[in-house]
Amino acid sequence: MNTSGISRRRWLQLASASLVAAGIALGSPAMAANADWPTKTVKLVVPFPPGGGTDLLARALAERLSKSFGQTFVVENRPGAGAAVGTEYVARATDGHTFLFASSNHVTVPALNTHLRYDIFKDFKSISLVSDQASVFAVSPDLPGKNLTEVLAHINANPGKYNYGTAGIGSGQHLSTAYLQQLTGI
Repeated sequence: MNTSGISRRRWLQLASASLVAAGIALGSPAMAANADWPTKTVKLVVPFPPGGGTDLLARALAERLSKSFGQTFVVENRPGAGAAVGTEYVARATDGHTFLFASSNHVTVPALNTHLRYDIFKDFKSISLVSDQASVFAVSPDLPGKNLTEVLAHINANPGKYNYGTAGIGSGQHLSTAYLQQLTGI
């Protein structure tokens, strides 16, 4: 992986350092009371199924943090309800060793679901940006058009013939595509 010219190894070092430094500086009472933190296994809760981008990034970071601290950091997947299941689990954790590996869903899900049992603004404190990921608009090579404008013109000229896929309702892909639809009228 190469993020803006930074090697994978260097990127993981920087992400690890910022996560840990921010976590200790802003940390929980359990961390503040114990300079030897972590004192037990640390959970990085990923509120999505294994194998996705968030999960893979969390696993790479957990491996690096385990080496840096000499303590085990594990990824625990708790998918469901657009990330609400894992997010609520972390909101209720009080051990100072459970962290949420959040994504853009944590901003959109509360806007779409008013029945959550946590408050994203009151129950969480952001400690570090770990990655910034781009989205790509991809189509079959059989679709006419050499650029986005031509592809959208073709889709617009053939209503009901095409559909799209995303990671789910409220995901960045879903909202980006809905915004594209709004802007272009397709």
